[in-house]
Amino acid sequence: TAVGAANINFNLPNGDCDNSGEVDAADVDAIVVAFGAVVGNPNYSVSVDADGSSEVDAADIDIVIQGFGLVDD
Repeated sequence: TAVGAANINFNLPNGDCDNSGEVDAADVDAIVVAFGAVVGNPNYSVSVDADGSSEVDAADIDIVIQGFGLVDD
């Protein structure tokens, strides 16, 4: 928890790489561009590493596909 933060509730769909509030084609595109990248590679971004494995791989694509069409509340 952060100092001064309290009672903060929100739901973000996993796989929303661009933080648009929806898992959509733009998120798939972002993962495709970064596919194969690992921490330290210029194409790597935490936002597209949906499973936090330090590599953008098939597992990340699976997460986006599973969440495709979800929107935040």
